[in-house]
Amino acid sequence: MDAIYDVFWDQLQLTSFMESMPYLGIEGTVEALWNGDIRFFPLYYWIILVFSIYGMIQSFLQLYQHVSIQNGKTDMYSYLQGCSFLSCQVLKVLACSHMFIVAKSWILLVSAVLMVSPAKMYVWLFIHGLLLIVQHLAIAVQNIRMGHMWFWPKSARTVISLLFNLVKLGIVYQTMCAFDVALIEERPEELRLLSKILKAL
Repeated sequence: MDAIYDVFWDQLQLTSFMESMPYLGIEGTVEALWNGDIRFFPLYYWIILVFSIYGMIQSFLQLYQHVSIQNGKTDMYSYLQGCSFLSCQVLKVLACSHMFIVAKSWILLVSAVLMVSPAKMYVWLFIHGLLLIVQHLAIAVQNIRMGHMWFWPKSARTVISLLFNLVKLGIVYQTMCAFDVALIEERPEELRLLSKILKAL
């Protein structure tokens, strides 16, 4: 058991940045982290792997919830339910289509991490950025119809959702940049940490 633990810890490769932090200092550590220094690659790798797996599971659960709804009512497009020209069934189709695309994008992100492929991360960023724009354009249209300021969401929940989605985009973008830097110095096979752990076991 101790041998397995040692192999697992070694392959995590977390010591590379843990040992460099005292040497770099706080300011140097933040700068190196921001610039995607390869010493911090394991940290980026494991955080984005957990993040992407969680997002994939959550998106599939949400997709299942929307598909299993019998009466066609869903809160995903609640800001459009005041539009008389959209029935509950249409809203359900929109919600399910939206969640299917999101679920597929999370699968792509998991694959991007496992294969160390920044290009696939770019696709995730494009999909989620586009969906975010479409969603808030719909909010703007609804605000105009209700006589409100078109650019300002009326609920705190919408504002929090917007900020949360922007943070997600920022995390993936920063990780994509870190992966690009790491690939300049190492071959993809050497950066696939989970595969190395599984092979070592």
